[in-house]
Amino acid sequence: GNTIYNYPVGLTVFSTTNELEFFDGELKPAREKPTREELLSYYVRFVLDNELNVRTEEKVVEVDRVFGEFTVPSADHPAAEASAPLLKPGGESGHASLDNEGCFRVVTDKSEYLSRNVLFAIGAMDYPRKLNVPGEDLPKVRDHFHETYPWVKKHALIVGGGNSAGEAALFLAQEGAETTLAIFRSDWENNDPKQGCIKYWVKQPLEEELNEHCLKLFFLGKVIEIREKEVELESENG
Repeated sequence: GNTIYNYPVGLTVFSTTNELEFFDGELKPAREKPTREELLSYYVRFVLDNELNVRTEEKVVEVDRVFGEFTVPSADHPAAEASAPLLKPGGESGHASLDNEGCFRVVTDKSEYLSRNVLFAIGAMDYPRKLNVPGEDLPKVRDHFHETYPWVKKHALIVGGGNSAGEAALFLAQEGAETTLAIFRSDWENNDPKQGCIKYWVKQPLEEELNEHCLKLFFLGKVIEIREKEVELESENG
């Protein structure tokens, strides 16, 4: 869900409905593939219809295993309903004992929860890879691509060799930005999905944009420095 939320506004995702829906035929986009908004609406409706206990904007800061005595959450505590099946009543007021198997205690910046099992599905979107070069902290430098329209008829440089970089370069080129994709040659020539190549349904239209001179390709050696009005790159040949 968070990946889709951070997907560029108004654009169509590349995955087909059968890869995105929970049950066959539930996701009904206007075209062959859904937009970001259609997919978000589908997921939100699924949460509401099934009364799922989803908590957004809540950062997990600690997870540990607990046994024995535990303070019982008050009735209006967010964790009360989720924790109740794991607690055995008795003992002092405000306390209860866990069963012999214990459980996990999940601490967030807003609350604490008990759970028999914990699944980590954190993805990679919230932890972008940094270039560690001078100028990377300038306001014009972004580590997430949100929409195309502010960049129409402006220069846009995409540095990266994965699917996200490929999608950003493609969307920008298609919407009229003067786009350059700076990429290692090995990444551009990689066609192995197991090695993190740009997926063929992104690579093919990228090649079409190149052929139509709507996209420039720069085979990168390294990024030297980012300045206010320019970026210094070293090519693969030094």
